[in-house]
Amino acid sequence: MKRYSPERKAVVLAKLLPPYNMTVTALAQQEGISEATLYTWRKQAKAEGKPVPAQTKKRGYGRKPGLLGGSPCIHFESPLTRDKVNFG
Repeated sequence: MKRYSPERKAVVLAKLLPPYNMTVTALAQQEGISEATLYTWRKQAKAEGKPVPAQTKKRGYGRKPGLLGGSPCIHFESPLTRDKVNFG
């Protein structure tokens, strides 16, 4: 098992905050660290009173259509107004 220095953890966790606002998934891929490890680090940092992003529940709302895991949407262009309309 790899060991990471407190400095390294702080640098990585800082990427979850503004101005970067990276997702745990994207950060894990970029840094080569498992998502589980990042969630553990975030939990530990929160317990220590350090700033961490809020944990949100993903329910499919507000996601971009057409991406895996997004809510299904129907897209069409209104023939009368040429406006694009999304249902979903």
